[in-house]
Amino acid sequence: MSISQNFPTIEPSLNLSFALTKVLDPRITFSRPTDAVYYDGKTVSLAEQNLVLRSQEFDAYWAKDAITVTANTTVAPDGTTTADTIAFSDTVGLTRIYQNFTANGLALTFSVFVKYIDKQWIAFRLVDSGGTGRYVWFDIQNGVVGTTQAGITASIVASANGFYRCIATIATTIIGNNAVINGVDGDGSTSNVGQTGSIAAWGAQLEQRDTVTAYTPTTTQRITNYVPTLLTAPSNVARFDHNPVTGESLGLLVEEQRTNLFLQSETFGSSWSKTRCSITANTVVAPDGTLTGDKLVEDTTAINSHVAGQVGGITGVVSALSVYAKAAERQFITILHGGISIFDLSNGVVSFVGAGNTPSITDVGDGWYRCTVVGTAPSTSYIGTALTGTSYLYTGDGYSGVYIWGAQLEAGAFPTSYIKTVASQVTRAADSASMTGTNFSDWYRADEGTLYAEAAISANPVDGRVLVEVGDGTSSNRMNISRGGSSNQTNAILIALGTTQAAITTLPSFILNVNSKATLAYKTNDFASSSNNNTVGTDTSGIIPVVNKLEIGATNTGIARWNGTIKKLAYYPQRLTNTQLQALTS
Repeated sequence: MSISQNFPTIEPSLNLSFALTKVLDPRITFSRPTDAVYYDGKTVSLAEQNLVLRSQEFDAYWAKDAITVTANTTVAPDGTTTADTIAFSDTVGLTRIYQNFTANGLALTFSVFVKYIDKQWIAFRLVDSGGTGRYVWFDIQNGVVGTTQAGITASIVASANGFYRCIATIATTIIGNNAVINGVDGDGSTSNVGQTGSIAAWGAQLEQRDTVTAYTPTTTQRITNYVPTLLTAPSNVARFDHNPVTGESLGLLVEEQRTNLFLQSETFGSSWSKTRCSITANTVVAPDGTLTGDKLVEDTTAINSHVAGQVGGITGVVSALSVYAKAAERQFITILHGGISIFDLSNGVVSFVGAGNTPSITDVGDGWYRCTVVGTAPSTSYIGTALTGTSYLYTGDGYSGVYIWGAQLEAGAFPTSYIKTVASQVTRAADSASMTGTNFSDWYRADEGTLYAEAAISANPVDGRVLVEVGDGTSSNRMNISRGGSSNQTNAILIALGTTQAAITTLPSFILNVNSKATLAYKTNDFASSSNNNTVGTDTSGIIPVVNKLEIGATNTGIARWNGTIKKLAYYPQRLTNTQLQALTS
């Protein structure tokens, strides 16, 4: 007989398919008096984009008028000899280098890293929605923005190895356009006649947005990347979480209360000490879709660490430090928190585990990973770069680094979802979901029945965690399905009149971040439980507690919260057979 033939024929009187419906049953009372983050499985944000081709190869693909390009003559801002020399030479007409592209009427930002050789002034030209070419002039010898025509905004930013990043944004564009670098006589001049002299150029980028982001190189293909967007649910709104990479619907997210003890969790400002490093603010699109990702840049100190740190104020307490990180010039990041851990951001793995901590890494899309270390908090915890998968003590080059965002320190033996802070610590309240009154009694049967649950736990606590419980609002009369703590087992517990009536343990347990299934069947002197197609455990002695409440993801008294996602809960108004219990959990 197949497993499906062993399924119960009776329909459940309660069927909460959270992952399928992504809404709360109206009979459920839900509260969480603070906002909280989650993924909806569909919202993405524009991340890296570069619409020019051959962004570091001005000798290839780029159209040229009275321009000579010599490739790979100069050390670029990234330390490689990949910057080209652009020589202007004309006595009659245009002197320019450009690319054509197709725009869609949105804002455009054009940027190029340039360095003075013997040509002081250049101009960028972009075409607005009315077909008018708009100019901005740059003094690349002194690092100054010159005249800016209407409709253009511009800036110039010093970079490594004597380069400046020249940046121009035009608010609206025509469908056909081009990105032009002109050689000019001086500030405000549109004359291309008689232009001579040379500049070094590297890293051209064109983006359909109104601000510049970190440079992304191209070769034969344009790049447009999107990041799965970490959203914020308002207070008292349930979160139906998703895997950010696959989009899989995971179900109702239930977490305990936690506080982010770090200040300035996204800005890495004055609350953070910078030791042999610096922070470049707002340079990359973060996991929440905003341009708030910072870059931690190493200095040139020899054979040492390059870290940003903060005093968490919980020295000696078991805690979880987490940060979202993405590879830049460095692919490794180190976290010093009760020991040293190093994470490989190119391959998404923990590459080094020091004594005294437990690290983990989670892919959240577009090259971002949430890196976490659980350990005993020191007086100051640090986040920094690493040269290799095993070494964070090295000589820096002054410009390499990693992208970071969303740092969090929380007291507890596992991390929870991200909590943003600015000038003070912030607490996210616990998720609470329950049914009482006729919303409960309409489907519950007092003399016999079966609970079914399908869920994944995202924490690995040493204490037990309750997935679902029916009770009377006290600890004296209740029955639940839970995950054991250090024993890592699935438990079915029944307590009546303050006395344990049944305690059934089955294995395998709920595995970290893996969807699992469990059942609890009850009838006087006839209790049973199964999990993950395991052999049914039974108890043949005991009475049934008198109950009036369903609590989802916690006990009736609001403790031992699940800290994970609940895909489905169901209740059958019948003590199902052992064969049916095992079939349900297969």
